[in-house]
Amino acid sequence: MLSVRRVANLAGVALGTATWGVYTGRLLLRSLHMLQLEGYQTARFLAWSIARRERWASSSQLVAAFGMAALAGASLHGSVRPLVTGTPALVAWAALGGWLLRRATPQEAKKPLALTARAKRLVAGQAFVAGVVAVGPAAMLALRGGHARAQALPALLAGGAVGSLLAPLTTSAANVLLWPVEERIRRYYLDDARRILREQDPVVVAVAGSYGKTSTKEFIAAILGAKFTTLKPPGSHNTPMGLSRVIREHLLPTHDVFVAELGDYVPGDIRFLCNLVGPRIGVLTTIGPEHLERFKTMENVARAKEELIEALPASGVAVINQDDEVVRAIGDRAEARGLRVVRYGLSAPGAAVRAENVRTARDGLQFDVSADGHDSAPFRIGVLGRHNVANVLASVAVALELGMSLPEIARAASKIRPVEHRLQPIQGAGGVLVIDDAFNSNPRGAAAALDVLGEIEGGKKVLVTPGMIELAYREEDEHRAFGRHAAAVCDDVILVGPERTRPIAAGLRERGFSAERIHVVGSLAEATARLQGLIGPGDVVLFENDLPDQYDR
Repeated sequence: MLSVRRVANLAGVALGTATWGVYTGRLLLRSLHMLQLEGYQTARFLAWSIARRERWASSSQLVAAFGMAALAGASLHGSVRPLVTGTPALVAWAALGGWLLRRATPQEAKKPLALTARAKRLVAGQAFVAGVVAVGPAAMLALRGGHARAQALPALLAGGAVGSLLAPLTTSAANVLLWPVEERIRRYYLDDARRILREQDPVVVAVAGSYGKTSTKEFIAAILGAKFTTLKPPGSHNTPMGLSRVIREHLLPTHDVFVAELGDYVPGDIRFLCNLVGPRIGVLTTIGPEHLERFKTMENVARAKEELIEALPASGVAVINQDDEVVRAIGDRAEARGLRVVRYGLSAPGAAVRAENVRTARDGLQFDVSADGHDSAPFRIGVLGRHNVANVLASVAVALELGMSLPEIARAASKIRPVEHRLQPIQGAGGVLVIDDAFNSNPRGAAAALDVLGEIEGGKKVLVTPGMIELAYREEDEHRAFGRHAAAVCDDVILVGPERTRPIAAGLRERGFSAERIHVVGSLAEATARLQGLIGPGDVVLFENDLPDQYDR
């Protein structure tokens, strides 16, 4: 028959294992979420983890872990062993685990963890590595028996504490261990997508550039869809696995055109994607300091975008933004190699597809389009931002190449609607117009959004922003310039987060913007609450950028 003490010890082991296990599980899921947001890149995830101490371990976690380590160490000394072994130690262990668990409330994520097949495999890998670290030593000591068995309890206490402190390393280890499996699966999916594209043989239109990729992809698909059966990936699916999934699951023999957005983080990414999709028409929008933290120099950024144009076949067509000096130079080099180049633009000479008489209303843009060899046609689209005129012109150039007439294109373009979170006008409560430009802000896009805010007729103009990311050495200068620009447009500015937005505030003050109209808050929820006392009917609010979870914590 079990003694009361043995029952208490077994209960303590079960309760302590449960509390520490659930707590460590939460930490591991959080680490997996961040790893997923960093594209499963172990080095970037570890860099994010060590950037701030609280990302690796909270203060309460450190206190509890060191407390358990001290308790486990004390149990090795004969004079105090009776006080810290058995039931007292297990009660303390379970209590600390419960205390940590209560404090580790999961935060609501803007982009929640997606439990894909890969994520589920990583969960299993995390569980294996965490089990080896937390329970492995104690289990080995218990199995050895004799004097070693007496050390099993201290090893279990220390293992739980250490396991909770090593969540980022546990996740990284699982990612590295599973890499051969993931690489084999990845190659299968990519090869299968290439096979499907070869068999179906649609016209592939690929869009690359620092800004405007997603909007241009959406506009091209909307216009071509009026005449051709067209497939486009949803949202910002622009990675090898994202595109291969769309191809494998949705591309049919009936599709005439496949429109793909090509994303990149390092040189070679676009070349790899071109090898996957095989574009016949390549659209290059703009080049700027997007992801400069990763590319290091603007020269690297430009070379990476040029990979699209270099990958086009001899019979292909490069659609080039003539207004962008760097893109224009890439077009010149392509033309010198004998590639057919079609240029579009609003201001620079030499554009074959042009726009003029651009007008902005609260519900969208109006302008006239003319193209070499075609008559002109009036366009009216339900999106904001003069930079979107260039994105429409790129779409017009592609549609003309595929045989559509300018009047056909204009009719199709009238059905264009804003891409979600990209200068999306929303009629808010009480007659307030909200401009949602929350997706992945960049210097050129942010400047364009401020121009839109300034052009719209209305009452008070309010900007809400947490600033921009991945600008490397240019971050402070770009934020100051953003602040100076905002000072000329806005009546009030709400800055989310005091550190990253400090240069924006400095730029505002440089232009004489009143300190009373600069409101610094700690979160988007606080910003929304602050707006209640600032705005009324007829006012316009611009939400510029919303940082991803790994930057917002």
